[in-house]
Amino acid sequence: KDVKKQDTTSKLISEVVQNKVKEYQVASENFKLASGVSEFAMLLRESEYKGTSNFKEAIELASSAKGNDADGYIAGLIEMMQIAKELKDANLTKR
Repeated sequence: KDVKKQDTTSKLISEVVQNKVKEYQVASENFKLASGVSEFAMLLRESEYKGTSNFKEAIELASSAKGNDADGYIAGLIEMMQIAKELKDANLTKR
């Protein structure tokens, strides 16, 4: 849709996307943070798609994206992830 003309008709855009695998270490901090948050969300929901995900890995992903966290949002997220991990670990040991 052409936003500038306030067009309401969808138009097909076709573009080839190359399949280039990059090493995780060169991924952007935003990508790493999004990956950690996504993994954390799947663990909280106990998603059938979580695969072998775990809290430790999600925390490591988010921590690797900490970079410039002037407002402390990522630090707060990591703290919340650690608390969730501890609660899950405590719940497992009670069984």
